Amino acid sequence: MPDPFAVVARLRHLAVDEARRALAECVTVEAGAAESVRLLDTAIAAEADAAGDPAGDDRMVEAFAGWLRRIGVERRTAVSALEAAELRSTEARAVLIACRAAARAIDELLVRRDAERRAAADGKAQTLLEDAARHGRAGV
Repeated sequence: MPDPFAVVARLRHLAVDEARRALAECVTVEAGAAESVRLLDTAIAAEADAAGDPAGDDRMVEAFAGWLRRIGVERRTAVSALEAAELRSTEARAVLIACRAAARAIDELLVRRDAERRAAADGKAQTLLEDAARHGRAGV
């Protein structure tokens, strides 16, 4: 029959692996969302520079204003997606920390239990040696 504590330890380590994978996915999504916001900010800055060119005319400024309203909606959506991704990453980090703590706790329990078993076995062996030594002397 398998050792129940060893089974729990294995499950805890599998949970750590799964939490790591989930965090990696969240961080990837977060990085993509951050890149989307960065690209939109870069585009807005470039268009603002072009619209502010003294050689340009009023049509350019008006076109920029219309474009900025549209892209502003897109940017707000991208920022919301980034914030949601950051929250999911934070939650995934917390799950990973909890999984690691649970795995570490069961590992420490196993180490302590094994040390107690070795100590008990050593004690029994010592008792047998002492008994054998007493019996050996008694027979002399």
